[in-house]
Amino acid sequence: MAAEVQRRAGLYPDGYDLAFLWFSLVDVNHGRERVESHVGTRAEPSFLLSALLIQLWHQWYVPAEFRDRHLSTRDELIERLCGWLPKLCKQFAAHSRSSGRIVSIVARALGIISQRAGIQYTCMTSPGGTIEEETEISVPTSQTDRGAQLTWLLKESEKLLRRLRPDVVYVKKSASGQRQSSREQHEVEAVLQVAAHRVGIACAIRTTEQVRAAHVPKAKGAYNELLERRDIKTRSNKNRRERYLYALTALGQLPQDEQET
Repeated sequence: MAAEVQRRAGLYPDGYDLAFLWFSLVDVNHGRERVESHVGTRAEPSFLLSALLIQLWHQWYVPAEFRDRHLSTRDELIERLCGWLPKLCKQFAAHSRSSGRIVSIVARALGIISQRAGIQYTCMTSPGGTIEEETEISVPTSQTDRGAQLTWLLKESEKLLRRLRPDVVYVKKSASGQRQSSREQHEVEAVLQVAAHRVGIACAIRTTEQVRAAHVPKAKGAYNELLERRDIKTRSNKNRRERYLYALTALGQLPQDEQET
């Protein structure tokens, strides 16, 4: 019996259960809004598709006095779902160009820059490349032992990833060298990889050259020119601009100026 339930469960897309609950709460005040608040960005397209399929299936059984409202909701779902399609296709094409292979669509990404005792990150969602959250996590000054610092940062990084649930994390690779700060930044990068592995999220350490290659041909100063593009340059400092660019790259989207050419 359990095996049969698992087999049947695999037939339904992500968001189906919430979509059925959403459909059932049509007459409950704010019921549907509360259900949608639990649908993450990544699951929204499948949620909308499920809701539409449920709506279409039930339209044959709706009493005549409720039919107009039912059809209006159907049309709204179609419009919302269609709004996703061109943006998802652009992401898919951009990822295919940058990686040379077919990959899954990314709806939420983190761009992270590691520091000696913390991280700075930008969380971005798609479609539209909207910044969802942008801040930093720093080890408390009371933590002086390096092992204790890394353990604290590992726990906080896991909490962050479980809360935001990004599809992928891009971490800027720290410069190589014998400086103390470089070695400690590499330790933080390792901590991020461990945290992502524990949570089950893809995490990639990316050099500036790899990020550049995802957008423009190789040329002297090409990466710095990316940071000068209109939508990136509006960030208040270079650190924020780089985090923005890394998250944008993880989403598979192109900077503003290139989109318009």
